[in-house]
Amino acid sequence: MSDRLKSYDIAILLDRSGSMVIEDCPNSKSRWDYARENVEAVAARANKLDSDGITVVVFGSQVKVYENTTPAKIQDIYDQVEPIGNTATDAALQAILTPEWFQGRRVGTAKPMIIIVFTDGKPNDQDALEKVIVNAANSIEKDEDLGISFVQVGYDKGASDFLAHLDDELIGKAKFDIVDTKSMEELEEIGVIGLLNAALDD
Repeated sequence: MSDRLKSYDIAILLDRSGSMVIEDCPNSKSRWDYARENVEAVAARANKLDSDGITVVVFGSQVKVYENTTPAKIQDIYDQVEPIGNTATDAALQAILTPEWFQGRRVGTAKPMIIIVFTDGKPNDQDALEKVIVNAANSIEKDEDLGISFVQVGYDKGASDFLAHLDDELIGKAKFDIVDTKSMEELEEIGVIGLLNAALDD
């Protein structure tokens, strides 16, 4: 399964909204620290699959993109940011799903992509995020061009319900089902490679 993953670019979206300070994760960790452990694990594995580094997008009220990120650079990112602000998930996805990427896929110059989103809550604008996902699904030519996996950090019920909606209820609007969602418990069970494959096999 890892051989398939070598053909993909991998991006991580990291929620830095203020609620990420809540300590309701395994071993009494904050959502922020729990996400960090898993971002580091994904980056370490992805670095072996994609030698030019991964893209990390940190988002709260604002969005910042870190290109060509190696596992060693995750520490630098965490040193620069802390949880604050709201949850602009739609803007974070749009920072990755650019017109240039879609055009590149059509002509074969851009690699297919896996996006892993670590988030703890509903986005500021749920309709906007849904629109970004539906537009992306309708703009690709093959299901395997793009997979988006949302990992819920923490136990916010509203977030669980909304992520389930993205996973299960967009197929009538979208040409392809590109969204998968995982809880912390499911992530612990399947591990990083399982998470990356699940993004493609939703």
